[in-house]
Amino acid sequence: MIVNKTRGMAVSLTEEKAYDNFSQVLGLMFSKKRNLVMKFDNPRAVSLHNVFVFHQLEILLLDKNQKVIAVNSKFKPFTFWNYKKRKATYVIELAKEGSKNICRIGDQLEIK
Repeated sequence: MIVNKTRGMAVSLTEEKAYDNFSQVLGLMFSKKRNLVMKFDNPRAVSLHNVFVFHQLEILLLDKNQKVIAVNSKFKPFTFWNYKKRKATYVIELAKEGSKNICRIGDQLEIK
C-alpha cells in the first residue's frame, strides 16, 4: 500500500515490489496494468524506458525519506525519460488509473 500522507489519500492499495536487479530491468514490460515500486540500495540518477509497455504510466521519483522529488504524469509507450537533477531512492510506476494524479512534488509518501 502507498499512502500520500500530505494529502491523506491512498495512492495504491496493491502494487508489486521490484527490489532486485532482474525485476527492476523487467519492470512493467509485457504486463497488464499494475503498479510497481522499485527501491535502490544507493540513490541514483534515473533513466527509464517504456519499451514493450503498451499503456501510459505516471512515474514518481522519491528520495530516501519517501518525499516526491519528480513526477512524470504522461510517460507514453515506447518512449524514454532521463532524470538527472536529483538522485532517487524509489521509483514508483503507476499504471492503474485510480492511482494517477494524486501526488505532487514535495508530497510525503509512505510505502507499507
